[in-house]
Amino acid sequence: TAADLARLLDHLGIRKAALVPLGADVRFAMRLAIARPELVSGILACSGTLPISTPAQYDRMGKWHKFILANARYAPLILPFLVRAGFSLARRIGKEQFLNSVNAGSPADIRTFADPEVREAMLLGSEVSLSDWHIAYEAFSRECIDSETDWSDTVRQCPAPVLMLQGGQDPQSPKATIEELIPQFPNIDITIIDDAGQLLFFQEWPRVLDELEKFLPA
Repeated sequence: TAADLARLLDHLGIRKAALVPLGADVRFAMRLAIARPELVSGILACSGTLPISTPAQYDRMGKWHKFILANARYAPLILPFLVRAGFSLARRIGKEQFLNSVNAGSPADIRTFADPEVREAMLLGSEVSLSDWHIAYEAFSRECIDSETDWSDTVRQCPAPVLMLQGGQDPQSPKATIEELIPQFPNIDITIIDDAGQLLFFQEWPRVLDELEKFLPA
């Protein structure tokens, strides 16, 4: 993924860029910064994840996230079957009901998803993964397995400045887990927004753009 991003930036003639990864995609941005440090002026992660390692950190997650990600770490061979079943459920009950179920533990995410523009963006943006004409369970499973490996060295070696805006109600990266991990990664800045969840980017986009401006190349 990092190599694809580098090729895309080269193809477009972009010599330096600030990156805004969402969720676990922060590791791809960091890997790009390590491989091509001249390309990345900064990374602003929205509800990003950090590498976790203990059962207690999985136990804190929302039920859907814990079910998928704990299996990605401890039972990766069975994960594609579980994900396929989850995708089938989403198709049967409808994406909107499914996403509401996934977000159920975060009042901030439920409120954000209720915004018509946000809901439309997410329903359209998930068309490839959750549709009746394409099944993406294998790719989704590989991505989850990769995210649950130990990529601590990637975080520590990242040469670009990193700011993580974290939702205090994020079901995948709960506040307690993020606060537990902060001392392990002194090279990154973390700001927790209590009244936000995993959909922080959609809820707080004016603040995201204000923070991003600080990373833009001159």
